[in-house]
Order: sequence, then C-alpha cells, then structure tokens
Amino acid sequence: MRRFASLLLVAFWALLFALGQNALAYRPPILRIGFIPSENSQEISRQVRPLIAYLHHELGISVTAFVPTDYPGVIEAMRSHMVDAAFLSPGAFVMTENECKRLKRPFFIRPLLKVVRYGRDTYYSAIIVRADSGIHTLAQLRGKRFAFGDPESMAGSLFAKVMLKKAGIDPRRDLKLLPPGGHDATVMAVFNHEADAGAVFSDDPKGKVGAWTLFLKTPAERRQIVPIAFSRPIPDDMFCVRSDLDPSMSLALEHSLEHLATTAWGRHLLHRIYDIDGFTLAHSSDYDSVREALRH
Repeated sequence: MRRFASLLLVAFWALLFALGQNALAYRPPILRIGFIPSENSQEISRQVRPLIAYLHHELGISVTAFVPTDYPGVIEAMRSHMVDAAFLSPGAFVMTENECKRLKRPFFIRPLLKVVRYGRDTYYSAIIVRADSGIHTLAQLRGKRFAFGDPESMAGSLFAKVMLKKAGIDPRRDLKLLPPGGHDATVMAVFNHEADAGAVFSDDPKGKVGAWTLFLKTPAERRQIVPIAFSRPIPDDMFCVRSDLDPSMSLALEHSLEHLATTAWGRHLLHRIYDIDGFTLAHSSDYDSVREALRH
C-alpha cells in the first residue's frame, strides 16, 4: 500500500512538472519566421510568400516572414526574439550560439531540420573564376580582385578564407577585396569581369551544381564560370526554432516542412527559394566542424 502511494505521488509530481513545462512553453499568436538573404532580400521576400501561406494553412495561425538585408540581421532577430523560427546558415547558427554564451544567457535556439540538396546534407565553398581568365590555381589569385560573400557566410566567406590561408594567401593583404554581397552578386561580378575570382557555394565537390549554375540562365553563360578549388564538406543549412517554443508547434512545423518536400509543388517551391530537395533531422553536434572553423 505504501509503495502504491509512493507511485501515485511520483505520478502526481510528474504531471505537475509536465503542466508547468507546458505553461512555460511559448506559443506566439503570430509565428515569425526568419530567412537568410542568400541573394537579394527583396527577391527572397517575394519567393517565400507561398511558403508562408502554406504554413499558415497547415498550422492554423498567422505566419509572417522576416528577411533582413544581411546575415547578422537574422542572428540579431533570433537573439532578440524578433523571430520564432528561421532558416539559418551553419555559420549564423553557431554565431547565434556564441553570442548567447557571450551574454551568459541560456541557449535559446535549437536546430530542427537540416537541408538536403542533391541527395546530400553537406555542401562546399568553391572559389570560381571565368573560364577565360587564365587563373587555374589559388596561388595565381595574389593581387587579383576578389569577391567574398557575406562575412558570416560559410561558403561565401569563412571556409573560403581558410582555403586561401592554407595556400599562403592573406585575403586582406594579398587580394583586392570588393564589397561583400550575396552569392548571386558574386557570380555576376565574376561573370561580368568586375571580379577576377569569388567565393560561392557548391552542392558537390566537382562543380556540377553550384551558385553559378543557379544564377546564370543559359548553359553558354554557365560554361564561362569554372571552380578552381573546393573546401572540405560543410554541414548544410538548417531550420531552427526558439528553444522555448511550444513543443506541439515545433512538431507541427517539422511535419509541415517534411510533408511539403514530398509533394511536387512543395519541392518546386523549396528548390526555387533555397535550392532545397528535402530535410533530415538536425542535431547541434552536426555543426561541430563549423564551431572549429570559426575558432580558427
């Protein structure tokens, strides 16, 4: 009898704890989703409208998009709770995590889904040049005009700088740096002879699919751009949520996005926005290599 009473007491406290956790869970009246500006922010804002409408229908609540002009804008939005969920680059995720540690606050963001592209959940930084440039190695870039992407971009900046430094090139000292921009701006700068080289993403280590194949319109134009170096694999972008977001809402978001990627319309939409084919579950440890890269 005493054992039965003890079990009842344990169950009672477990129920109270669960109720307390649910009471503390955040359930916004309007779900705000942030989007990384991988290209022109106005274009991303236009492209995500059908996704916002889909999530509104699936979740049964109002959903709005937040598209800043640069990567730090997404980080700040997550840090200050201006958004409840976001598509983040791996660098933006780790930087948000680091900012939280710097402020000595409990971690307030967790990865939910990792992006899959062309059958992979990793991608690469590629350094590209024009095919007629005569540049074939990183060593030949010394003194050349170079276009990096956003400073917080893994492929467009950080992993590319690691490659250059390993080749003995100090980007600040040895290159003529152009103002940073999105991957689309870098591709066009190289294509239009405004930059001799640039750093962009590639979805494979052989240069078959990358920023230049996405942003240049014709096969003839695409053949004008060639990659001369690739980084080590980078864990792909993620969809993350506030750590205090109501678990049922997090699960609904997860299922909604996974289902979207199984439909022809959804795959077309996701591919148009961020070149996404599908999703896999994400874990914080997936991004340890990014943490290591940022330390260097």
